[in-house]
Amino acid sequence: MFDAMQKDSLESQVRNMQPSTVWYKVFIRKYGAKAVVSDDSELRGKVAYEGGKMVKFQNKEITNMLTSIGALLAETFIEEKMEERRETEFKYFDDVSKKKQRNIKIAFGIIQKTGMFKSTFKDMVQEGRLRFFNSTLNDGRSFGQLGGDKISLPLSIIHDPVRLVKSIGHELIHNEFDCDDLSEEMQAYTGHFIMKLTTVLLVYLSPKTLIDSV
Repeated sequence: MFDAMQKDSLESQVRNMQPSTVWYKVFIRKYGAKAVVSDDSELRGKVAYEGGKMVKFQNKEITNMLTSIGALLAETFIEEKMEERRETEFKYFDDVSKKKQRNIKIAFGIIQKTGMFKSTFKDMVQEGRLRFFNSTLNDGRSFGQLGGDKISLPLSIIHDPVRLVKSIGHELIHNEFDCDDLSEEMQAYTGHFIMKLTTVLLVYLSPKTLIDSV
């Protein structure tokens, strides 16, 4: 099968496998349908002329590696590269707009009222543990560390108060209770968190009260 593949670009090789493969989906999602990976100088010029995008992985060694390691490992490779980019483009609380700051404060006001977590809003902001990134860098997921202290949230969810509260709570459970997503402990703590949220929302319905509490 590989002998029959065109060798001018990784993108064409992927097309000749199966368009439904994980790697093809990841490639298109990250770079767009006109993106091409290649070490062929003539192809680069053609791609630029036709308005396509030549991505940065242009050397032959990386092209060959991505072709050979398989779909799931290719997805992991791309995610690692996206994480490296995300690390250089984080925003912190002081970097976001006043409206977003207000929504974040309300969310933390709700979460702190549950009494489940040691981490406070002030500590996380002062210590740079609360971080935000442009959600175009991944699929919009939030990130926490098992047993760690940092939380990374996509900017796109700040306008969705329900998702924002649930995402922060979820990542704090990862951090403070060292639970993996699929574990029974994670399910138990999440259920407890939801019950606590219900109680808090019945008592503290004023955004101002919640902002003043953080």
